[in-house]
Amino acid sequence: MIPKCVVPVTRALHELGNYIWFGTPGGAWNNYRCRPRWSLPRKRRLRRPTRSGVPGRRRRESDRLLGCGTVFQVTPSDDSRHEWTGTVLYSFQGGGDGNGPESGLVAGTDGSLYGTTQLGGNGGTCPEGCGIVFQLQPPGAAGSPWTETILHQFTGGADGFWPDMTPIMGEHETLFGTTQNGGKGRGSVFALSPPSAGGSWTMRTMHAFLNPSRGSQPIAGLVADPRGRFYGVTVFGGAQTCPGGCGVIFSVRQ
Repeated sequence: MIPKCVVPVTRALHELGNYIWFGTPGGAWNNYRCRPRWSLPRKRRLRRPTRSGVPGRRRRESDRLLGCGTVFQVTPSDDSRHEWTGTVLYSFQGGGDGNGPESGLVAGTDGSLYGTTQLGGNGGTCPEGCGIVFQLQPPGAAGSPWTETILHQFTGGADGFWPDMTPIMGEHETLFGTTQNGGKGRGSVFALSPPSAGGSWTMRTMHAFLNPSRGSQPIAGLVADPRGRFYGVTVFGGAQTCPGGCGVIFSVRQ
């Protein structure tokens, strides 16, 4: 059962058939009351880049006490007058399995769900983890749990840190996305490719935002055109008439 006051702070995430999947960044269900893990509005959590390109700390220590986020499914009722039914598919524990899914999900051809968490993971230089890309595989039998597989743990180095977007899926189920920071600069565009036959997924940095005049901190996902070009936005960089820059719209070729 999904507590009514735990509301995803993302856009509608993914719809397939009779189900819609969502992610919540976190919440506490206590005596039939719950509190959002992070206060709104969302813009409060953004920080202008420092001279080193790394923004300051964005969350209070007490935020960890309010949950690490979930992936859940809502199913429509046969009667339009009744509420939809919510089911939690996976609850993040805040360690190596990820923490704070603030973005959407994309479905693979086999029914698996793919997404990111902004924090968590065991690797890297980030105090609370640099974020992960994960896969949730549906159960093989009714009543069994969904299974999480970590496809990549960001390190805060060349691969970036703080992925805060819904990945998009390209050919051969390659995942494309952005990180807010890192990538040897102030954010990156990445491609994560599945193994051809077993083994690990392969991370490739397609673009690093090294020059603030050309964009800094891409906080959203990507859209793709049929020719293999990707488009996105940054929250800072570009024209310096705004503190830290007013942001840019960019394109990257695969």
